Amino acid sequence: YVAFVGVANKVTGPYKNITWLKGSGCDTTIFQDDDGKTYAIMPFGNIYIQQMDMSGMTNGGVIQLVGERKQIMARDNSDAGKKTSPDYLEGPWLMKHDGKYVLFSAAPYKEPKLGEKNSTADLKPGYWVGAAVADNIWGPYQKEPQVFLGGHINIFTGPDGKDWYSYRGESGGKCQGKLCVDPVEFNPDGSVKPSVPSTKPVTIH
Repeated sequence: YVAFVGVANKVTGPYKNITWLKGSGCDTTIFQDDDGKTYAIMPFGNIYIQQMDMSGMTNGGVIQLVGERKQIMARDNSDAGKKTSPDYLEGPWLMKHDGKYVLFSAAPYKEPKLGEKNSTADLKPGYWVGAAVADNIWGPYQKEPQVFLGGHINIFTGPDGKDWYSYRGESGGKCQGKLCVDPVEFNPDGSVKPSVPSTKPVTIH
Protein backbone atom coordinates (compact mmCIF):
# COMPACT_ATOMS: atom_id res chain seq x y z
CA TYR A 1 0.00 0.00 0.00
CA VAL A 2 1.22 3.49 -0.83
CA ALA A 3 -0.11 7.05 -0.75
CA PHE A 4 -0.66 9.45 -3.63
CA VAL A 5 -0.65 13.26 -3.46
CA GLY A 6 -2.65 15.55 -5.74
CA VAL A 7 -2.85 19.35 -5.93
CA ALA A 8 -5.89 21.59 -6.46
CA ASN A 9 -6.88 25.19 -5.86
CA LYS A 10 -10.08 24.12 -4.09
CA VAL A 11 -11.18 21.05 -2.19
CA THR A 12 -13.60 19.96 -4.93
CA GLY A 13 -10.80 19.85 -7.51
CA PRO A 14 -9.84 19.27 -10.23
CA TYR A 15 -6.66 17.69 -8.87
CA LYS A 16 -3.46 17.75 -10.92
CA ASN A 17 0.11 16.51 -10.67
CA ILE A 18 -0.96 13.38 -8.83
CA THR A 19 2.24 11.88 -7.44
CA TRP A 20 3.03 8.47 -6.01
CA LEU A 21 4.61 9.26 -2.64
CA LYS A 22 7.40 6.70 -2.82
CA GLY A 23 8.18 5.08 0.52
CA SER A 24 4.82 5.96 2.10
CA GLY A 25 2.18 3.55 3.31
CA CYS A 26 -1.56 3.03 3.66
CA ASP A 27 -3.28 5.66 5.86
CA THR A 28 -0.51 8.24 5.35
CA THR A 29 -1.65 11.73 6.36
CA ILE A 30 0.01 15.10 5.82
CA PHE A 31 0.70 17.84 8.37
CA GLN A 32 2.01 21.34 7.67
CA ASP A 33 3.66 23.08 10.61
CA ASP A 34 3.64 26.81 11.41
CA ASP A 35 7.04 27.25 9.74
CA GLY A 36 5.66 25.96 6.44
CA LYS A 37 7.45 22.60 6.58
CA THR A 38 5.32 19.62 5.61
CA TYR A 39 5.45 16.12 7.07
CA ALA A 40 4.05 12.69 6.26
CA ILE A 41 2.67 10.74 9.22
CA MET A 42 2.77 7.04 8.33
CA PRO A 43 1.80 3.77 10.01
CA PHE A 44 3.99 0.72 9.55
CA GLY A 45 2.82 -1.18 12.62
CA ASN A 46 4.16 1.74 14.67
CA ILE A 47 3.72 5.42 13.65
CA TYR A 48 6.53 7.26 11.83
CA ILE A 49 7.17 10.82 10.65
CA GLN A 50 9.22 12.05 7.70
CA GLN A 51 9.56 15.47 6.10
CA MET A 52 8.20 16.05 2.60
CA ASP A 53 9.64 18.07 -0.28
CA MET A 54 6.59 19.86 -1.70
CA SER A 55 8.44 21.93 -4.30
CA GLY A 56 7.12 19.71 -7.07
CA MET A 57 3.64 20.96 -6.26
CA THR A 58 4.26 24.18 -8.16
CA ASN A 59 6.87 23.26 -10.77
CA GLY A 60 5.33 20.05 -12.08
CA GLY A 61 7.96 17.89 -10.43
CA VAL A 62 7.73 15.05 -7.95
CA ILE A 63 6.46 15.45 -4.39
CA GLN A 64 8.68 13.23 -2.25
CA LEU A 65 9.78 12.15 1.20
CA VAL A 66 13.18 13.50 2.29
CA GLY A 67 15.52 13.20 5.25
CA GLU A 68 15.22 11.06 8.35
CA ARG A 69 12.26 8.79 9.04
CA LYS A 70 11.60 8.52 12.76
CA GLN A 71 9.26 6.40 14.87
CA ILE A 72 7.14 8.66 17.07
CA MET A 73 4.53 6.27 18.49
CA ALA A 74 4.87 2.57 19.30
CA ARG A 75 2.07 0.02 19.41
CA ASP A 76 3.47 -1.13 22.77
CA ASN A 77 1.25 0.50 25.41
CA SER A 78 3.55 0.09 28.40
CA ASP A 79 4.34 3.83 28.21
CA ALA A 80 0.63 4.52 28.77
CA GLY A 81 0.44 2.23 31.80
CA LYS A 82 -1.49 -0.48 29.91
CA LYS A 83 -0.85 -4.20 29.93
CA THR A 84 -2.62 -4.60 26.59
CA SER A 85 -1.13 -3.64 23.22
CA PRO A 86 -2.61 -4.00 19.73
CA ASP A 87 -0.94 -5.91 16.90
CA TYR A 88 -0.50 -2.64 14.98
CA LEU A 89 -1.44 1.05 14.82
CA GLU A 90 -3.14 2.76 11.86
CA GLY A 91 -5.11 5.86 10.87
CA PRO A 92 -2.70 8.50 12.26
CA TRP A 93 -3.68 12.17 12.47
CA LEU A 94 -1.48 14.99 13.79
CA MET A 95 -2.76 18.37 15.02
CA LYS A 96 -1.40 21.26 17.06
CA HIS A 97 -3.10 22.57 20.21
CA ASP A 98 -1.75 25.34 22.44
CA GLY A 99 1.72 24.91 20.98
CA LYS A 100 1.83 21.15 21.54
CA TYR A 101 1.66 18.37 18.95
CA VAL A 102 -1.18 15.89 19.46
CA LEU A 103 -0.87 12.62 17.56
CA PHE A 104 -3.94 10.42 17.23
CA SER A 105 -3.94 6.83 16.04
CA ALA A 106 -6.39 3.95 15.76
CA ALA A 107 -6.06 0.27 16.57
CA PRO A 108 -8.23 -2.84 16.95
CA TYR A 109 -8.01 -4.57 20.32
CA LYS A 110 -9.09 -8.20 20.07
CA GLU A 111 -10.55 -10.57 22.61
CA PRO A 112 -7.59 -12.74 23.67
CA LYS A 113 -7.70 -16.41 22.82
CA LEU A 114 -7.86 -18.90 25.63
CA GLY A 115 -4.43 -19.33 27.18
CA GLU A 116 -2.90 -16.17 25.67
CA LYS A 117 -0.77 -14.08 28.02
CA ASN A 118 -2.07 -10.84 26.51
CA SER A 119 -5.12 -9.96 28.59
CA THR A 120 -7.67 -7.22 27.92
CA ALA A 121 -8.44 -6.91 31.62
CA ASP A 122 -7.37 -3.26 31.53
CA LEU A 123 -8.87 -2.42 28.12
CA LYS A 124 -12.19 -3.46 26.58
CA PRO A 125 -11.86 -5.16 23.19
CA GLY A 126 -12.86 -2.92 20.28
CA TYR A 127 -11.55 -0.32 17.88
CA TRP A 128 -9.91 2.45 19.90
CA VAL A 129 -8.59 5.92 19.12
CA GLY A 130 -5.44 6.77 21.09
CA ALA A 131 -3.44 9.97 21.50
CA ALA A 132 0.07 11.11 22.41
CA VAL A 133 1.39 14.63 23.08
CA ALA A 134 4.80 16.23 22.43
CA ASP A 135 6.48 19.64 22.62
CA ASN A 136 8.44 18.96 19.43
CA ILE A 137 7.10 17.47 16.19
CA TRP A 138 9.88 14.83 16.30
CA GLY A 139 8.96 13.85 19.86
CA PRO A 140 9.29 12.37 22.32
CA TYR A 141 5.53 11.80 22.45
CA GLN A 142 3.85 10.90 25.74
CA LYS A 143 1.07 8.44 25.09
CA GLU A 144 -2.20 8.91 26.99
CA PRO A 145 -4.49 6.11 28.16
CA GLN A 146 -6.84 5.07 25.35
CA VAL A 147 -9.13 7.95 24.46
CA PHE A 148 -12.36 6.56 23.00
CA LEU A 149 -13.96 3.83 20.92
CA GLY A 150 -14.02 5.08 17.34
CA GLY A 151 -12.68 4.37 13.87
CA HIS A 152 -10.11 6.35 11.90
CA ILE A 153 -10.49 10.01 12.79
CA ASN A 154 -10.08 13.13 10.72
CA ILE A 155 -9.93 16.53 12.40
CA PHE A 156 -11.28 19.58 10.63
CA THR A 157 -12.05 23.20 11.46
CA GLY A 158 -15.81 23.77 11.71
CA PRO A 159 -17.75 26.91 10.71
CA ASP A 160 -17.40 27.98 14.37
CA GLY A 161 -13.60 28.04 13.99
CA LYS A 162 -13.19 25.13 16.43
CA ASP A 163 -11.71 21.67 15.87
CA TRP A 164 -14.06 18.74 15.23
CA TYR A 165 -13.59 14.98 14.82
CA SER A 166 -15.17 12.98 12.07
CA TYR A 167 -14.92 9.23 12.72
CA ARG A 168 -16.69 5.89 12.53
CA GLY A 169 -18.74 5.11 15.62
CA GLU A 170 -17.49 1.98 17.39
CA SER A 171 -19.04 2.25 20.85
CA GLY A 172 -22.34 0.53 20.04
CA GLY A 173 -25.90 1.84 20.11
CA LYS A 174 -27.28 4.20 17.47
CA CYS A 175 -23.82 5.32 16.37
CA GLN A 176 -22.28 1.91 15.66
CA GLY A 177 -20.84 1.91 12.15
CA LYS A 178 -22.12 5.44 11.44
CA LEU A 179 -20.23 8.61 10.57
CA CYS A 180 -19.90 10.65 13.78
CA VAL A 181 -18.98 14.33 14.11
CA ASP A 182 -18.10 15.64 17.57
CA PRO A 183 -15.99 18.44 19.07
CA VAL A 184 -12.34 17.92 19.94
CA GLU A 185 -12.02 18.88 23.59
CA PHE A 186 -9.07 19.07 25.97
CA ASN A 187 -8.67 18.96 29.74
CA PRO A 188 -7.00 21.89 31.56
CA ASP A 189 -3.70 19.95 31.62
CA GLY A 190 -3.75 19.64 27.81
CA SER A 191 -4.74 15.97 27.70
CA VAL A 192 -7.48 14.88 25.31
CA LYS A 193 -10.99 14.48 26.68
CA PRO A 194 -12.60 11.17 25.73
CA SER A 195 -15.29 11.65 23.10
CA VAL A 196 -18.74 10.06 23.34
CA PRO A 197 -20.78 10.03 20.12
CA SER A 198 -23.65 12.51 20.33
CA THR A 199 -27.13 11.47 19.19
CA LYS A 200 -28.90 14.72 20.11
CA PRO A 201 -28.19 18.43 19.46
CA VAL A 202 -25.10 19.61 21.34
CA THR A 203 -24.33 23.14 22.53
CA ILE A 204 -20.63 24.02 22.25
CA HIS A 205 -19.26 26.76 24.53
